Amino acid sequence: MSTVIKNRLAAFVSAVAVATLCFAAIDVLPAGASPSTAVSSQAPTANGGQAIRAKSAVGTYEWFLGSSGAGEITLASNNTWTSSELSDSGSWLVSGKTIALSDLVSGGGTLMATLGKHGLGTANKPGPYVFTSGTSGTWYAVKVS
Repeated sequence: MSTVIKNRLAAFVSAVAVATLCFAAIDVLPAGASPSTAVSSQAPTANGGQAIRAKSAVGTYEWFLGSSGAGEITLASNNTWTSSELSDSGSWLVSGKTIALSDLVSGGGTLMATLGKHGLGTANKPGPYVFTSGTSGTWYAVKVS
């Protein structure tokens, strides 16, 4: 497969992943809720709907690309994130128990993982990432604060 086709395929997959999470968030978030909170569980309400008990994904994490440490990332309450070591940055969104980070550096990319009590993905169950350059792999992050 040519490099151009690989790059376009990676860009398409990234765009579809972020768009899917955006559309899913419309159904997940109650009126007035911020997408900066992670949905940890749902409980029935008196009217039969679903109330959302949320915990925040905002914080600082030690992140790993594959098995290599890559410094810290900080997820801010305005749905942006930055990397202390790699100079990457972008936006993030939570839908259900899944978090997606869009990387706006080096042509763009998408990182996805399961939001857990102690971080984003785990060493045993890391999330996937793909960049428009064709680079892909797995990642996870452990919450520091």
